[in-house]
Amino acid sequence: MSSTNYIKRIIKDYCVLDTETTGLSARTDEIIEIGIVKVRDNKIVDRYSQLIKPKKKISRFITDLTGITNEMVKGKPSILEVEDEVLSFIGSDIIIGHNTSFDIRFQSGLPACYGE
Repeated sequence: MSSTNYIKRIIKDYCVLDTETTGLSARTDEIIEIGIVKVRDNKIVDRYSQLIKPKKKISRFITDLTGITNEMVKGKPSILEVEDEVLSFIGSDIIIGHNTSFDIRFQSGLPACYGE
């Protein structure tokens, strides 16, 4: 049995992050939306939401799944253009998310700590 140093504690300040993508492959698909809520003392105090223009077209399947259309992302920034905003919003917070094992594979333009 291995010994691990680990401390359980309940945190009150963190960011919850979620993304939408053009598909399931981190190699060929891209992020098309980032949503983050900032929590302080277990209360939502701020929100960040940004549609992202991908290099490829959004398929009908993804539009049906996410509600995001090619028209909605037309003229929106690329993932690299919002990187500083995302980093600034998150700051040094702990990041929590749903299905993050999927999301972290789409690290292009996101914080290195998020993708590694």
